[in-house]
Amino acid sequence: MKLRQGFVSNSSSTSFCAYGFFIEHSDIKKLNTVDVNNFDNMEEYICKVFTDNDTDLEYIFGEFEIFIGLPYEFLKNDETGREFKERAKNNFKGLKKYLDMDPPIHEDDFQFINTEVST
Repeated sequence: MKLRQGFVSNSSSTSFCAYGFFIEHSDIKKLNTVDVNNFDNMEEYICKVFTDNDTDLEYIFGEFEIFIGLPYEFLKNDETGREFKERAKNNFKGLKKYLDMDPPIHEDDFQFINTEVST
């Protein structure tokens, strides 16, 4: 797992192109049975979850939301678009037990994203 930091300039946003989803901070109810209201640093916890679970997914922690997904730069030379999407979804399945979200994230929530996030 690699936390993308290289695209942040003097502005307070970052641009990216990936396959994944956004979730608002307020939609994360519990983090591995830890109540978000009692957790001082949600970003630190999510970084630990990604680091401890050897995932290809990346996250960008924005001011109001978190993006979780697989950047296009991780597309393998011999990988089809369908295989790339499945790899992103399969990587997320390994993380779901650490992120109790309401509403829950489903495979249909994944989408191609080309956007900018305020950080």
